[in-house]
Amino acid sequence: MKTILLNIILLFSLTQIHCSDLIWTQKANMPTAREGAGVGVVDNKIYVIGGTDRSGTFYSTVEEYDPFQNTWTTKASMPTARKGFCVGVVSNKIYAIGGYVYNGTPTELSVVEEYDPVQDSWTTRTSMPTARSFAVAGVVNNKIYVIGGGYSSSSVFFSTVEEYNPEMNTWTTKTSMPTARYGASSGVVNNKIYVISGEIYNQLSSKSSSIIEEYDPMIDTWTVKTNVLLSRRYSSAGVLNNKIYIIGGDNLSMIYYDKVEEYDPIENTCIFTTLIDVQRAALSVGVVNNKLYAIGGFNPSVTSAIEEGVLYSLPDHYEVVTPTYTISSGSNFSMTVTAKNDAGDTLTGYSGNVSLQTVLASNEAVAGSGVLGITNATLTNGAATINTQTYNRGEAIKIKAIDSNYKAGLSSAIDFVPTYALAISLSANPSSVLTGEAAQITAEIKDYYGSPLKNAVVSFSVVSGSGSLSASTGITDATGKVTVNVTPLLSGICEVRAVSNGLSAVTVNVNTLTLVLSANGGIVVSDDSRSKIEIAPNILTGNAVIAISKVTGVNTGQGQEFEITGEEETTRQKITDLNGAVKLVLYYELDANSKVANTDINGTEVNDKLALFYWDGVNWQKMGGAVDTLNQTVSASVTHFSKYALKASIKPSGFNYQRVSPRPFTPNPDGLYDRAYFYFDNPENSAVEIKVFDLKGALVRNIDANTGSTPYWDGRDNNGKMMQGGVYIFQMKVGSNIVKDTIILAK
Repeated sequence: MKTILLNIILLFSLTQIHCSDLIWTQKANMPTAREGAGVGVVDNKIYVIGGTDRSGTFYSTVEEYDPFQNTWTTKASMPTARKGFCVGVVSNKIYAIGGYVYNGTPTELSVVEEYDPVQDSWTTRTSMPTARSFAVAGVVNNKIYVIGGGYSSSSVFFSTVEEYNPEMNTWTTKTSMPTARYGASSGVVNNKIYVISGEIYNQLSSKSSSIIEEYDPMIDTWTVKTNVLLSRRYSSAGVLNNKIYIIGGDNLSMIYYDKVEEYDPIENTCIFTTLIDVQRAALSVGVVNNKLYAIGGFNPSVTSAIEEGVLYSLPDHYEVVTPTYTISSGSNFSMTVTAKNDAGDTLTGYSGNVSLQTVLASNEAVAGSGVLGITNATLTNGAATINTQTYNRGEAIKIKAIDSNYKAGLSSAIDFVPTYALAISLSANPSSVLTGEAAQITAEIKDYYGSPLKNAVVSFSVVSGSGSLSASTGITDATGKVTVNVTPLLSGICEVRAVSNGLSAVTVNVNTLTLVLSANGGIVVSDDSRSKIEIAPNILTGNAVIAISKVTGVNTGQGQEFEITGEEETTRQKITDLNGAVKLVLYYELDANSKVANTDINGTEVNDKLALFYWDGVNWQKMGGAVDTLNQTVSASVTHFSKYALKASIKPSGFNYQRVSPRPFTPNPDGLYDRAYFYFDNPENSAVEIKVFDLKGALVRNIDANTGSTPYWDGRDNNGKMMQGGVYIFQMKVGSNIVKDTIILAK
């Protein structure tokens, strides 16, 4: 996971970025999680030494980190396991000095051990005069200065300064630091040592400090400098570009910091910079190749996390490289954007965003008239490559990259030649009309990139339904559009097609409704001109717009489907139930083999095998119907608008009860499953008597089964009162034959 830790930048905002801001990146975790370890850097490798976990285990472990390979290697262990020691590096050898161990009680150490990374071996050297832990060390002129520290078990803090000469293996006492402290951090800049923060003892209590004090080993003197912005102890520090970066730490109250502060010794100023990802104290810091590495620590459990911090440097300009050859508009091409400093060097540590724009090659003050496919790029390690860039106009342009600080770069000229992948679209306005009303049909031709094609000839035709066109051809205008009117003559779907030379034809549907006045009734004719609904006066609950349409895309062998839709004239609310029955007449087509279309029924078999079906929301239910072979229709009386179909069905020779459906039925305002229908075959048109009883045998309702439509029970008794939910028994009598079954009414 990579986090770019910058002040928040919005593209083209005026928010400033400090050149001291850092990019922090998580690296491979240290094998041994620990805190209070020492760190030394030799030959661009970081050696993490000793430390402890939070259970009291003190380590002598040495692990080498290679930042270039992002790998860890275990090395020879330090002779003395410990934590809180300081480290100095002289002549490529690492010196581990002081610290403490816990053997029942904390014991401060004066031991000095030298590690040679080349030989991977340890050597014991002359002990430090003052045993102590959590001191800091700075190296100046090949001498190590150990400063401050104290006893971990008490508030005894030292201001002691002792100089170690590795060449002579001797110690010398120097001028004490003004402020005794423990758990400070330090950095060396221009041969001066800066001791920062730490824990101090003041007025009978400990507290974290904000003090910075500068030690000059050349003249053995101390100078008090400005305070840091955040008081803390157990932080660690590293030096980049003569500035000291103080990282992490705590405040003595279990508050662990992710804050990073930059101290500039030359300006004697402090500023906050970007945070590390993992809050922690007693961490270790190493510097390799001008990069900070924050390693380990605790928060309050020990961590093995390591984060790499890279100084953020702002671009002076951008280099934009694009192809020099001619490109077809709309074709992919590659381009790169590279961040450069004022010397023209690539900023390999830079990450950020640029906006991509186009300008005319002939006039850079004017934007290109086309659309650039990718308009933003994210630079990583100073560069971004886009392999699928596009531009959709045939013109010569340049591509400009610009960031939020208005630093920019411009490509050389790119010549795009136009190519067209044309397509035609079709729309209807309105998409639903009454019979005899006109709808506007608009064809539009554009290329792949949205450019209109003018002066193209478009042909229009009605391919299904019934309708007349105001014109059969037209020519597109400057917007690529041409419009004609279609006036449907019959209800249903009027399908209009448009085609232009070389382009695939497209179609659009206009839903056509017929207005029927309730008081007058009327006939609604389908777009096949033979299917229709005959509505007597006052059958509709109000004036309505109605359509009967043939359903396309029906599976082979499933017959022919029709859908009847009705809406109230003003509210356009859906109508399903009627005040009485209407006559439904459906036309069946015969194919070239004289079979009913989409079935295996011969035209001579329709009387015996073709029947009208009703869709109850779950299944197709057989209704029967009267077949008219002369007009090729099947008719029946129906009492609601829904889907109907002509399907194959062998007709029995006598009365045959099939079922009652749906079971249960739910007479409530939702308009679904409100009636229980009685389905039976009655080819001889025998008189049918249906009665509904409750479970006690009391008569509830007499059902009229001889209206020509499918009889049903709506859940009411003979007085119109809605019955309670439960199981009811019905009796169906035909001559001497009696059929009994149950009906389930659910509320």
